[in-house]
Amino acid sequence: MGSVRNCDTLDLIILNLAQARNSVLEHTPETQSSSVNPSVRKRTAFSIEDKVKIIQRIKNGERQSDVCREFSLSKFTVWTIWKNRAKISAYEKNLIDAEKLRNVSAVNFTL
Repeated sequence: MGSVRNCDTLDLIILNLAQARNSVLEHTPETQSSSVNPSVRKRTAFSIEDKVKIIQRIKNGERQSDVCREFSLSKFTVWTIWKNRAKISAYEKNLIDAEKLRNVSAVNFTL
């Protein structure tokens, strides 16, 4: 009989924990604003085009802090994009060359 009582108690504890968890989840926003907790941010990947735009704007004399504000990026992210500008530009050039090659191949294929 004692083991049945222990199982009932254990089931009650599990049920209470599940209810408490659900209560917390109901009151937690799905996406936290960066102003509430700046260390919790959803990671996003920027396209090569966006990175090239950032690089061009900095090359044109715009301050990195202004670019950070407009794109809602940290200064470290913009700095890393700027630091890797040679790699990004080379990658973009390869993409453009590959697109030209695809277009030429498509034209040759249709002839």
